[in-house]
Amino acid sequence: MRALALAPLDRLRELSRAQDEELAAQDLDGAHERFLESAAGGSTHPGAARLGPSRPRWIALAAFAALAGACAVLLLVLFPSSRSLSFEVGSAQGQVGTWIASNAER
Repeated sequence: MRALALAPLDRLRELSRAQDEELAAQDLDGAHERFLESAAGGSTHPGAARLGPSRPRWIALAAFAALAGACAVLLLVLFPSSRSLSFEVGSAQGQVGTWIASNAER
């Protein structure tokens, strides 16, 4: 019974040693450096993944502002105001070029 219990444990130890040998043979520090370089976008390796936005954020904001401005101008051109500028003095319609003065009580 004891011999059956040791077989899986021996197999796990053997797998652990094989894994340790495989990891020791790999260049983990170099892989880590290559990953960090690739993530920063400065990789010289062909086909390296680039993480993060490809353009600075201010370019997207400037494009959005330009689009909003163009939409505002388009709305002003397509739907101009049909009313002309006017004003009232008291209860009378104001006239351009006339003198406006308040009385002493106001």
